[in-house]
Amino acid sequence: MTTTGHMTVGKIAELTFSSLSTQKANKILAQPLHFPKISYNKYQNLDPIVLAQKLNTISLAADWMDAIKPYSWKDSTLQTNFSHTHYLDTRYEINRSYKKEEVDQLVNQAIGNELELNVVNAISSGIKTLFLFNQKDDLTADEREAEQIALRALAHYFGDLVQPYHVADPIYVKDDGHIVETYGGNEIFIASGKGIDEVVGEMFVPESGMKKTYTTISEFHLFWDELCNVVKQIPEPYVASFDEFALVKWYGQEGLGGNFQAAYEKYIGELAHEIHTHYAGAFDPAKEHSLLQWTQDATWLGYQFLSKDKGITIIPQKSILKLIFDDIDTYKAAAKEAILTQVYLGGYYLGNILNAIYDPANAPELFQKLVKDIAQTDIPLFEELVSQPASSSATQKKNRRCNHKV
Repeated sequence: MTTTGHMTVGKIAELTFSSLSTQKANKILAQPLHFPKISYNKYQNLDPIVLAQKLNTISLAADWMDAIKPYSWKDSTLQTNFSHTHYLDTRYEINRSYKKEEVDQLVNQAIGNELELNVVNAISSGIKTLFLFNQKDDLTADEREAEQIALRALAHYFGDLVQPYHVADPIYVKDDGHIVETYGGNEIFIASGKGIDEVVGEMFVPESGMKKTYTTISEFHLFWDELCNVVKQIPEPYVASFDEFALVKWYGQEGLGGNFQAAYEKYIGELAHEIHTHYAGAFDPAKEHSLLQWTQDATWLGYQFLSKDKGITIIPQKSILKLIFDDIDTYKAAAKEAILTQVYLGGYYLGNILNAIYDPANAPELFQKLVKDIAQTDIPLFEELVSQPASSSATQKKNRRCNHKV
């Protein structure tokens, strides 16, 4: 998701919080945090410790995991490991049919063991870290830092989890057996039929106060990332530029000049309230709920929206796929409805999981059980999970996906 999507998930979580959960989360986020350790700072006036100070609520902190990506980390292995935790590679063939239970099994296989670096294990690890640290009377300085990193990561991951193409990794198998990888839809390009389409828009550059035109190829993954934005027609281009507040600022609506931070946060709040009100019935407490089930449901949604039933045609190229819509407006309307439901669910899941950790008396019983069950697994704490040495196998494909804005 883009900044708008992640911050909206975080704001919906805040709307779900009890007052005690809000108090505890904000207290953790208010602590000084000098992470990541960097060798070079391209943001001249934005040291990582200042970045953390600025992103000091769950809604703002939901974008922190993306905001720290462009820094030059001293520990490149740690940076790569962090990148892997934004997604899950559930591989399936676009050009064949699956039943729901078949896709569910592919998700199980993709998650792997508890040391695999993916968004599902990272969420479990973050939940366990926060639950156990909240039980302790006094934390060391290192534990306080680890707790805050886990909280910031968790605030972000629920936006990733509910975006179907962060957990689905469709591939296309040609007649000769050649596989076209899409890396979560990043190598699927939307076309009009004549060529690959380009998207042109304007972005606001805070340093100069000017608008600047940008052009980007229309990627399918990015198309889904930006669906949350179409509610208010605020564009966000592929390459994000952070200002001193570490927020992406795109000029797309009257009144968003001047004090852009306040206006942008106001917009996020309005969007979150609209979604929270409109989709409040999307969570069905009678259904089975688990982190695995949520992942399976999001992956199945991704499978459905790349099927012929949705009015699309996939044309394989040498190393990419070209996608043509029968009717893009019809597809976008259905996809927008799906992603806004997912955004609501992501915020609802996050808010109630943090309630179950920090104020269980005000959390639904099923979330209390979910948190306790995860805390009793063998999943390592978050710091241990992301600090593994570089793997000698199976990371090359993942590294290529890390090069995309996943």
